[in-house]
This record gives sequence, C-alpha cells and structure tokens, in this order.
Amino acid sequence: MCGIYGKLRLDGGPADTGVARAALARLAHRGPDGEGLVARGPVVLAHRRLALVDLSPAAAQPLANERRDLWLVTNGEIYDAPARRRELERRGHRFASGSDVEVVLHLYEELGVAALAELSGMFALALWDERTRTLLLARDRLGEKPLFVHRSTRSLAFASEPAALLADPEIPRESDPEGLAAALVFHGVPAPRTAFRAIEKLRPGHWLRVAESRIEEGRYWRPSFAPGDLARREVVPELRRALCHAVATRLVADAPVGLLLSGGLDSSGVAAIASKVTGGRPIPAFTAAVASPGCDESAGAARLAARLGLAHRIVPVGPGCLDALPLLVERFGEPHADPAALALHALARAAAGEVKAALTGDGGDELFGGYPRHRVVALLAGAGRALAPLGRLLPEPRDRAGLAWVLHRAAEAGDCRGERLSLRLHAHFPPELLGALLAPETPAIEPDAFVAARLAELDAATPLARALADDLTGYLPDVLLAKADVAAMAAGLELRAPLLDPAVVALATALPDAAKVTACAGKIALRRALAPWLPRALRRRPKRGFSLPLAAWLRGPWRPFLHDHLGAQRARERPWRQPAAVARLLAEHDAGRADHGYRLYNLLARELWERCFLDA
Repeated sequence: MCGIYGKLRLDGGPADTGVARAALARLAHRGPDGEGLVARGPVVLAHRRLALVDLSPAAAQPLANERRDLWLVTNGEIYDAPARRRELERRGHRFASGSDVEVVLHLYEELGVAALAELSGMFALALWDERTRTLLLARDRLGEKPLFVHRSTRSLAFASEPAALLADPEIPRESDPEGLAAALVFHGVPAPRTAFRAIEKLRPGHWLRVAESRIEEGRYWRPSFAPGDLARREVVPELRRALCHAVATRLVADAPVGLLLSGGLDSSGVAAIASKVTGGRPIPAFTAAVASPGCDESAGAARLAARLGLAHRIVPVGPGCLDALPLLVERFGEPHADPAALALHALARAAAGEVKAALTGDGGDELFGGYPRHRVVALLAGAGRALAPLGRLLPEPRDRAGLAWVLHRAAEAGDCRGERLSLRLHAHFPPELLGALLAPETPAIEPDAFVAARLAELDAATPLARALADDLTGYLPDVLLAKADVAAMAAGLELRAPLLDPAVVALATALPDAAKVTACAGKIALRRALAPWLPRALRRRPKRGFSLPLAAWLRGPWRPFLHDHLGAQRARERPWRQPAAVARLLAEHDAGRADHGYRLYNLLARELWERCFLDA
C-alpha cells in the first residue's frame, strides 16, 4: 500500500520533477517508509512507500525491468505474486527484488494490457513503456485502490488523491456541480466524476493508455450476475475453499498483519478463517467500541476473539473522533458522507501502532445481499409482493433488520423496482428533498441516469441482481472502499479485503437470487459457508452495520460544530443550496421531530470540502 503520482507531457518535453516532489509531500501519510522518483524523458513517476513485502531497498519503487525500458509505480498488493513469479522465472524472466508488484512488469512484457486480467490483487498502477513511448494506467477490478486523473491538451497527470494533483498550479480547482449534487444522493461522487471538473476517477476494472498523444480507454473486467449452474449444495464447499485461499494469501507479508473485527458476520468469518489457516496463532485484532449501546458490538467481538485465541484490543471511539473530519475531508478530496470513516480512522490509528496491514470483511453485503433494502427488492420481485400492503398497517419500525421494516418500506415503494428501489431506500436525499434543497440555478441531476450508466454493460437480469450489481460497481468502490482506503491510509495502515478475491466474487455473482436473499434473511450462502467456524447465534445475528450514534451526537456534543458550519453566514451564502431548507433540517433535527443525521452529516462534509478546496 502506497501513494503514487505521475505526469506525462504530451508535447514530448522534459518532465517536471518539482511538481512531482510537491505532490509526493501531500502523499507522505500513505507511505511513511520512503519515497522514490524517476524522470524518463517526458514522464515522471513518483512513489511513497509503505513496506509490506520485501522490506529491503531492492523493492523500492519506481521499479524497472532488466533492460530498464519498463518502469512501474503501484499502490496495492498482488496476492498471487508467488505463483506468478515461479511461472515467469521458468520462462526466463529475472527478478531484482522480492516485491509482489514486480510480477506486473514481467507479465506485461509477455501480455501487454491483457496482463491486467491475469492479476489477483488490489492495485492502482502506472507503467511507462519506453519502447513504445506509452503510459498505461489501470485500477483493480472492484476499485479497492483509488486513481485520480487530470487530462489537458498539454499533459496527463495521475495520483492516489486529488490533493496531490492540485499541487500542480496548472490544474484548476473549479468544482463540478453535477458530481457534487450526485454526492448528496449516493453518499460520495460517482465515478468517473469527482468534485472537480478537471479531475476524474479511473473506473474500477478499467485501463487508460496514452501513446503518441492519443488517449484511449478500455475495460478489462466486468462482473456478470447471470445465474450459474451452481446448486446450493455444490457451491458451499467451493465457497469455503475460496474463502480460505483468499484469507491465507492476504495474511502474507514481511511485516505484521492483523484483523479489524467488528463483531458482524463478515469480519467474524474472516477472523475465524484466519485463525484456522494460521494454526491458531494469536493474530492481533482490533475492535472499535463506540460510546453508544445501539452501535457497540465490541462485547460480541471480544467473545469471538477469546474463542479464536486472538490478541484482541478494544479501541474506544467517542465524540472526539469528529476532530479528524477536516483531515479526512482533505484526504478524500471530495465530499464523503459516511460518518463511519471517523471511527475507522480512530481504529486504524490504534492498529497502525502494532501492525502494517489488517484484514477486513468489506464486500460481503454487496456480493451476497446483506442490506435490508436487498430484502425489500427480493420481496417485491417474488410472490411475497402481495404482502407489501401489510406494511401500511404497521407502525414505523425502528429495527431495520426485521420483517416489519421490509414490509413497511415495500409498501412505500410504489412502482419502484430493482436498482431504482434500492437507491431510493438508500439515498440520503430522495428526489423531493433534493429538489427542496438545491437552489433553482443549480444543475439538476437524474440519479437513475447514473445507475443506468453503471449497469449498461453488465449482465444482470433480475431486480435483485441489478440492485447488487449497482452496489458492487457503485456504492462499494465510490463510498465503502474509498472510506476504507482514505481512513486507514491517513493513519499509514493497509486494509485487505478477502471477500473481494476474484474467486469469491465469481462464485457469489453466479449464485441464484434464492441462495442470497429472501424476504426474511440475507447472505444465505455465506452464512452456510461459514458454519464450520462460527457459532450459530453469530451466523443468525441480523445485520447492524458499523455505525455511530449520529443523530444523538449531532444533537449533543457535535451540535456546536454542526451549527458553526451549517448555520454560519458563509454557509448560508453557498449559491447551490436553499438556506431555508438547511435551516429547516437543523431545526427539525434539534427538536427531535425528525432524524436528519445522515443528511446533515452529508451537508457538513460538503461545507468542509468547500472551505478546504474552494474558499482557500
């Protein structure tokens, strides 16, 4: 895990190393173990290093091949590197280090761009091929690692964070109103947009190539949600084997590796498998204890840790975690509306004192159908649709895990189906609230159009498959994996997600809907696969999610900060929003007449982003 930066002059002139060094300074937190920079004619490649595999100087980047006509910078890990290396060495390739990412150079020598589809790992990379004067950028299949790009008629630049790109005075800071408005709905700016007109995100599973001043893009991988021929009794053993392999390969490092244990099904399953594949050695594990009974799962995590023999540490997280918000806003480089980033950053800071990488349970909900809204989609897609009107007879349920909540939401859905229904249930600002918030001159957005663009190239026929496909290609990379990367890397910690291993993903996406979600339960196949390693009570526990007591803290200890930012004159003068709408949200929330916690946090993140990047 590292930070990368580079710039290619399209006119062929010499590279600017001064800007590259300024950009590296803004990425120092991503790589506290060293930095490297190389200029080769019109291109400069720069790297900040967090050393995990081969800690020697030989593995420092930029890396070159034997002839020094291929140069590489990479942020991430290649998990199948040992096997790949043995194959390549048998075919005559010579390696200069034990670095996992060096296999990318040699595989590219043989396959070119096709090498990307062969890699199992998380990465954002840039490769300069002096033989053809070609720059290749690529991002891993599901977007675990970020890559931001700026294009102009003079140059193309890339970096792990927008702030590094903005070290270049040639890149304007003009905001993208449509991308920013979309963040109010999707909790983050959907790729390929960012908060800036002049910066874009390279989409997961995509590559970008520059040769002779021509820029072309391609997609080397896309998920398929077409039902496979896997019977449930056949896939469970295969899924167990894939999970064990995924966890084992992500425990490989020359530096200490631990676990982030939330107490939920996904991270608990990863922890149990990690304990199994390591023979029960005491792996360091870290759990956030949030100062609220409704959000704290640390007691359950502690029981599991004791059962597995983990070296467990509980990290208290209280309202003081808000102090990190301005820092995280700068690291994200765009408004990011998941407040769990604050707790995750506090947890990562504690873990980074003992380990350099940690395994997580990210991806289980998006692959196997773990959110309550997935159950609503499944209900309305099946015979249970006739039950939906019962929801109108029920009082507003507080338990998002129960069938009553599913029925209540289904009754509200009207004609919405599939991914549109999932988005409506998930959006911070549904259309009616968004219309009241945005000023008349603010460009209108059509959230459904963003979703349709994501799904246009995907094979997902059923309503549930389309909802999951949208989560896997949108919410997961744009919000959850962005949160994991930024919150952890701001503390110098690498996170690894075994559930996003290609073999696990292939099995999950091939499952029929009934093996994932019913109106009463989600993640059915995953729960069965984890049966040998987890107690029944944990496997049957409803999803709670890693959250903060947002509503209470915004009415209590966070209220002064919230009002200082959203109620200040500067905030009232933001031209894109209606001051009266923001005042109404604040008043209703303060009085307890409504829970606008996530909406207000979303607006707070936007306000801090504007102060950090635009007002200055």
